[in-house]
Amino acid sequence: MIAAGTALLLLLVLTGCWDRLEIEERIFVLAVSVDKGKTRHQGLSDYDLTVQLAEPKALSGKTPSNHVEPVWNVSVTGPSLFDCMRTLATRVARVPFYEHLQVVIISEELAKEGVERPMDLFLRDHELRRKTSLIITQGKAKDVLEVHHKLLPVTGLYLSRLTKESIRKTAKMPRHSTIGTFSSNYRANRNSVLTRVEPRKNQVKMAGGAVLNKDKFAGWLEDADVRGYRWVVGSVQAGNYVVVNNEENGKQEHPINHTTYEVKNMRSIIKPGLRNGKPCFTVQIRSEGHIGEDGLTSSPTNEEVKNVEHLLNLQIKKDIERIVRKMQKQFGLDIFGFGEQMRRHEHAYWKKHEKEWDEVFKTAEVDIRVDTSVRRIGHVR
Repeated sequence: MIAAGTALLLLLVLTGCWDRLEIEERIFVLAVSVDKGKTRHQGLSDYDLTVQLAEPKALSGKTPSNHVEPVWNVSVTGPSLFDCMRTLATRVARVPFYEHLQVVIISEELAKEGVERPMDLFLRDHELRRKTSLIITQGKAKDVLEVHHKLLPVTGLYLSRLTKESIRKTAKMPRHSTIGTFSSNYRANRNSVLTRVEPRKNQVKMAGGAVLNKDKFAGWLEDADVRGYRWVVGSVQAGNYVVVNNEENGKQEHPINHTTYEVKNMRSIIKPGLRNGKPCFTVQIRSEGHIGEDGLTSSPTNEEVKNVEHLLNLQIKKDIERIVRKMQKQFGLDIFGFGEQMRRHEHAYWKKHEKEWDEVFKTAEVDIRVDTSVRRIGHVR
């Protein structure tokens, strides 16, 4: 009797997963591109959605490549992305699985109409992660997925690794270019800077940025612009600066040469204030780093090292002033978070000018102060 009761209890407790789906029945989605469609419905453009599907067995190498291709790009068109994804069921014999999605690519043409509408599904769906990379391309977004890198033939994985390596090694692209970051900025009525990607024959160039006015594309930033922007917001984790030493900068063993400075850590402090009733900001930047490539003498003096630090201060300040001036005069958009600083520290002024802040930003005074320290000069053996 006891044994029968125990067996019945085990049947109730040890039940299987009623909604389980075997991995053989799934197919992974590694990358998604969204372009503006040719047709329109009630004033809104259709979407041209391309998904990059990956066969798990082919990716693992267990199945010969002549039997199963590792990736498959499938394109569908529809009035909404949800509709497009459901249309995939008529093309793909398995259930697309989006939890491994690495990157979402939006075309410039579609971004001009707004990024928020196509991003709505990605922010609602429980399978999609907010840390998924969000990048903008100048031409067709689907062209990026057609790139076949010789070492990493799966474009989704290639773009994901390229993003991570670029952030660790350089400051030429935005540090935070994800679906979640865009959503946070948009909900807070802030502007965003997303990564720019350019497809080539067997590779892509991932550098520079795309400026979004809330959710609409406003223009492109070059590599140096993004680096200056990252100095202001304090997100330069790595990167290098090359400065030129010439005869006017001191008497040295080699009158004209280059010194490469490798950034190791930095900090940016933005201090807002009011001057004659107008907003002003002081940006204080401190950076420490090493000499990556020697443009100094074999036994540099303290004076020569101080001279390099002085040149670095001037160069970094110049780069920052250029991007600040560009955003004030050309774009008229605050991408640095100056408005957020005013909200925190000058709340009364912010409440009064919140709605026209981008206009106020155009005439704001910005004072840049840079203090660079060379901690190691290296040793030549």
